[in-house]
Amino acid sequence: MTSTVSNLGIAASYNKNIYAMQASLLSNKENSRIAVSGVSTDEEVTNLVRYQHAYAAAARVMTTMDEALDVMINKMGIVGR
Repeated sequence: MTSTVSNLGIAASYNKNIYAMQASLLSNKENSRIAVSGVSTDEEVTNLVRYQHAYAAAARVMTTMDEALDVMINKMGIVGR
């Protein structure tokens, strides 16, 4: 009876160690896969917001230039007549 309980305890400990090792290997492989793909969602969102602000600023510059040229061409009258 004692031998059976000891063998069962040894087998349970062995299986627990194997499970922990496999979980660790799986975690390492998942981390390696993520590192190779190189895509960080937070970084991508940050870049998108940055590009959106840059686009909006460029659009404001173009609108300002368009309005300035419109005033110069159409509302200043004809010079020299």
